Amino acid sequence: MWFDYTFENKGNTDIPASNSTNAVLKVYFTNNAQFESATIKSPPSPVTLSAFDGALSRQGIRQGASFQALDALAVVSVPEANCTAFTHLCTIVSYASLGNQYSDRSDTCIALGSGSNQAGTLDLKQTSSSGCNSNAVCALVSNAVCALVSGQARCVCKGGFTGDGTTCSDVNECTSGSPCSSLTNSRCVNTEGSYECQCKPRYYKKRRECKDTLTYQVEVTFTAQNYTSELANSDSTEYKQLDYTYTEEMSYVYLTSTLKDRFHGMRVLNFRSGSVIGTHAANLASNGGQTTGSIQNAVNSAINSSSGTALNMQANVKVADYNECAKASDHDCHEKADCVNTLGSFTCKCQAGYEDRNPATPGRDCYDAARLAIIIGGVIGGLLALLLLLCLCHQCVKKKRTKKSVDLHSMGSLVWARQDQRTFWWPGEVVPGKDGDNSLWVRWLGINTFSPVDSVEVDKFQSLDQHFSAKAHNSLMSYRASVDEAKRKYMKSADPEQAPPRYNGNYPPADYPGAPPEKPPLNGHQFQSLVVPYYGGEQPQRYAQQQEVSQILARPPRSAINGPPKYTSGFKGNAEYQEFSFKLK
Repeated sequence: MWFDYTFENKGNTDIPASNSTNAVLKVYFTNNAQFESATIKSPPSPVTLSAFDGALSRQGIRQGASFQALDALAVVSVPEANCTAFTHLCTIVSYASLGNQYSDRSDTCIALGSGSNQAGTLDLKQTSSSGCNSNAVCALVSNAVCALVSGQARCVCKGGFTGDGTTCSDVNECTSGSPCSSLTNSRCVNTEGSYECQCKPRYYKKRRECKDTLTYQVEVTFTAQNYTSELANSDSTEYKQLDYTYTEEMSYVYLTSTLKDRFHGMRVLNFRSGSVIGTHAANLASNGGQTTGSIQNAVNSAINSSSGTALNMQANVKVADYNECAKASDHDCHEKADCVNTLGSFTCKCQAGYEDRNPATPGRDCYDAARLAIIIGGVIGGLLALLLLLCLCHQCVKKKRTKKSVDLHSMGSLVWARQDQRTFWWPGEVVPGKDGDNSLWVRWLGINTFSPVDSVEVDKFQSLDQHFSAKAHNSLMSYRASVDEAKRKYMKSADPEQAPPRYNGNYPPADYPGAPPEKPPLNGHQFQSLVVPYYGGEQPQRYAQQQEVSQILARPPRSAINGPPKYTSGFKGNAEYQEFSFKLK
């Protein structure tokens, strides 16, 4: 278990400093709030302090003073027979090398439970009485345990893992939440079954705070131990033991030197032969004003004062700058930034061709400015291309209504024309606009009204059968008049007698070629709204869907008009200006 413990001197004398570890902390489970009165006690479990707190405990404690050890570790196991009888967790501290006068005379016991000021609940999962056979599947799964769940023995995953008890996978706490948000300048690092809140590069954790720091590389030779090949393997037991001892001894040296108020902590880098040379990264306050020379003098002096400590350190340490740029985990520069080593620290600079999004923390967020410009340009270009395409499509649809086969430059050309696909093809004649404006218009034969050429669909007049509508000819007097005028213009007979008689506005005689059945005469003023059956050739659907289509014809061009002819929203009702509405039924 992990816990914090406060060492406090309530006696009447100071606890003196010692060159070796004095404080010995042990943990017991008991059945009473008073340790001495407990009738059931577990075997003592030794407590391991961090190397830094171990060094602090050797500084002694003045009368009435205290210091707190953080994240003390105790591995506790208790007899299964008494497991349910325990009610309290008790701690006992003593300074064995200083005699009984410094022993703890007020044992501290805390009730077990999950409430306020309680030590936590006792985990009864890993007991043989849970009912799981020793050959159960969960016994073979490293991250699962056998536990009683609702009175039944089941395999369950350990804390920090998830699964059904037979298969357990690690929970990544760093992605499932923000467990390190309370520690400023830290980052979450997932570990198997747990996680760590590590300080970002340029910061070092001291007493649960990430302190801005400068880092130096220090080499110390000590002769109390011989070098072996095991010290080249950081996973070996010998390496780990020496790592702890070397860290505690060197922390003690720093805390007894002139650097004690600037010392944040240290990290072992490696060991090499010659008796043993230990290399570590020393983290000092960024505002301390120290140099490699002043650090070297301070450490050598402290080693001499402590008689070399238990490792028999030699007062010939070497201090140099620590190169954070040599290892990717020691800096946080962007992948497109260069790490630039400085004395005690480093800086980052975006590479050529990359811009910095946040100059306040340079080199941490670099982006390709040229590529971004290309992407933005591509997006803008794509939008412009799409807009151009839409405009071209619009123009194509508009121009599609004018067939290229018509020679529009031939004034007086005879054409078939229509406003849209729902209206009849109607004979017309291409005429110029007013003088000098180069506009072309279609004069609708038989009704003497005009429309701009580019507003209608036109086809070169080649014969009457080309677009002739028998239905319109039978129903519309104006259509018959237009056909009559088209015949006269198209035939251009040398013998005027060969041409059909000019239509006089009355209903044609029965012997007129193509005359419709006899009907009452229809005058032009009656036809502001004409009923015209939909005609689609000889197809069966020619009388299908029919609907009203309103078409306003244009004002005829006049030479006296300065501007181009405009569409009009109303007509005066005479023969020259008409509203012509087709109702398709």
